This record gives sequence, C-alpha cells and structure tokens, in this order.
Amino acid sequence: VVTYDGGEKEEAIISLEILKSKAKKKPAINGNNIGFNVEINITTTTDEIEQTESNLLDGEVWKRLEREVEKMLEKNIKETITKLQQQYNSDIFGFGRTLSKDQPKIWDLKADNWNTVFEELNINVNVEVYINSSALLSKPLEVRD
Repeated sequence: VVTYDGGEKEEAIISLEILKSKAKKKPAINGNNIGFNVEINITTTTDEIEQTESNLLDGEVWKRLEREVEKMLEKNIKETITKLQQQYNSDIFGFGRTLSKDQPKIWDLKADNWNTVFEELNINVNVEVYINSSALLSKPLEVRD
C-alpha cells in the first residue's frame, strides 16, 4: 500500500500487486573494502485506488508514482538490511554466498570472520518499479444518491 502525494490538494492511497520481481547482488570490491550493489526490478499493477482527484492515466503522474514507490521500497529495504547487519548479524539474503561464488579468493580471506565483515558491509540498493497499466479508471467512481 502506497500513499501518493499529488501535491497540496491531494493524496491517494494506492494498493499495488507485485507481478514480477528480480533482484541481483554484485560484490563491489575496492581495495580491502567489500560492498555490494543490489539492483531490484519490480513490475506491479494497481489493485485499488482510494481518495484521489488525480488523473492517474497522465504519464507524468504515473512516473511520479513509480518514483515514490521506488524511494519507499529503497528506504524499507535499506532499513531492513541495516537491522539485519547491526541487530541480528544475520546474512539471510546470502551476501556471503554471493561473494564466495563471484570472488572466491576474497571469500577465502574473509570467510573465517564473515560475521564481522557482514556487519560493516556497505550495501547500495537501487529499486526500479514499473507499474503496468491495468483496468484503471482515470478518476474514482462517484456514488450518487
């Protein structure tokens, strides 16, 4: 569920359904520093739209909505990863496994103290969202007496 800020006059609550998602993790090695770049591509469709006067079929409005969803997801994912690193020290997304496959020599040097290395990883997250046009109405239906 996304709250879309359409400007001074409006706000919309939009429910999106994820149709397809794909994530790639790539190690980013700079000297002794290890990091990761995470690219996430998500295709969604609208499930429900409430409280809007915006014409969501307008291309500019649609693009702004996609950018807002991307920012929201990036923030949530970064917060989750940080919590996993600092509070739980749990590599549930498999960064260590990815490093061992993509950079086996570096993994061999870091494997014994992976928990410490994982806590300090710099992880960049980039999310791209595409919202499929669906059977979407440009304006909400009005209920009349």
